[in-house]
Amino acid sequence: MRLKSAPMNTRPNSQILRTVSVIALVAVFVLALLPPPPVPEVMNSQDKAGHFMAFVGLGLLGLTAWPRHAKTLVVALLAYGALIEVAQMLSALRQAELLDWLADAAGVATAIVLWTLGRRATAASQ
Repeated sequence: MRLKSAPMNTRPNSQILRTVSVIALVAVFVLALLPPPPVPEVMNSQDKAGHFMAFVGLGLLGLTAWPRHAKTLVVALLAYGALIEVAQMLSALRQAELLDWLADAAGVATAIVLWTLGRRATAASQ
């Protein structure tokens, strides 16, 4: 009896994606605790847009790197966003806001939609 195995090149970039995902998670956490940069506010809720974009990126990276663990990843990213807010609450340099976490959650939700649409488009083209 012969065991079937997946070809070696099925997902050659998965380890790279996973490494980049972890580096991105660490970078976002560090940046979230640094003093806010002296950037002029171009639009209202500019900070929320930053949270949203960061979590779209984290979500897409994570979902692409760990596609079989999508539900776990989504829950982990929501918890991660909450952890950032708790860490900011404990920091003298930053301020925690529920709206920041909601922007994180909206970013994760958008990442799910984009990832799902991408998978469907890829499946349809094959």
